[in-house]
Amino acid sequence: MRVGSMVSVYTQVQDIGHSSIKIDVEVWVRPPHGQRIEERQKVTEARFVMVALDDNGRIRAVHSD
Repeated sequence: MRVGSMVSVYTQVQDIGHSSIKIDVEVWVRPPHGQRIEERQKVTEARFVMVALDDNGRIRAVHSD
């Protein structure tokens, strides 16, 4: 990515389990005006899995509120 590029980050929750949440992330970029590439391009993607822990570091249930 170059300075001045427009960056868009999209997320989507894929699953909420008993003690974890899975989230997909995509990052797209559109170069600054004056660059030859005008269409946006995906630059990276990832799946994050986050596990809920209690104050003692043990796995706990995810709260839905």
